[in-house]
Amino acid sequence: MTRAYEGAQPPVTAGRSRTRGVEIDERPARGRTRNSKSSLPALGRSGVRTAHRDVADRLRHAIVSGTIAAGTHLVQAELANTLNVSVTPVREALRDLENEGLVDFDPFRGATVHAVSLDELEEIYELRRVLIPLAIRERIHTITDEELDEAERLTDQMTLDVDDAQWVEANRALHTLLDGASNLPHLRRFLRRLADISALYVELSVTTDPERRRRARNDHKALIAAYRTRNAEAVTAITTRHLNDTAAVAAAALKEKSTEPRHADD
Repeated sequence: MTRAYEGAQPPVTAGRSRTRGVEIDERPARGRTRNSKSSLPALGRSGVRTAHRDVADRLRHAIVSGTIAAGTHLVQAELANTLNVSVTPVREALRDLENEGLVDFDPFRGATVHAVSLDELEEIYELRRVLIPLAIRERIHTITDEELDEAERLTDQMTLDVDDAQWVEANRALHTLLDGASNLPHLRRFLRRLADISALYVELSVTTDPERRRRARNDHKALIAAYRTRNAEAVTAITTRHLNDTAAVAAAALKEKSTEPRHADD
């Protein structure tokens, strides 16, 4: 059954696009609080990709970077107007993002950006601590030198000055390559789902702690080195430390946010 979305299409002003409950800032990053060179990448960079995948990429980038805030109401018609596409690819993109855990659907409100929580963080990272070592035990024997070379290339992309969303996306690609490419189909699907939702907490950790990127880079290099020597015990230990670091920084940020005084108009 097709979900209905309400909302008239407002005019689009130069530099900044508005929808009901969502504002997509497409100006240069100067003066913005987040380290983002471009809120939404341009459509049509690849003529082969379908429109809905391009829309999903742009929305994912905006959600993971925090440009579209958690809890924001996403109206199909208004997003279509903002992104200069028809409603159909927007609807399909929102379904993709729902499957990734980045968008939630409510029978009455429609689509909203998924909101992070301390309870969810603890659950997700506890599951990852249990499941990723299972994948490592298999992956340590199947990962190739070419894949490890690709992992090094991804690590080199994750510099201190790169866009937040690009950093998070490269981080996800790296971990998918290292421990998410299991030949066990059910385990692979579980880990992919957890990695999708974890992107929100990874983003929270790297924007909260200025040193988080540097520590993550060191962990990534150590992981690749341990994989090259086929040392499953070392890979597991480094991975566990890496997960614990992300979870601890994100948890501290969530706890601090929960204690902030609320304004009357919140």
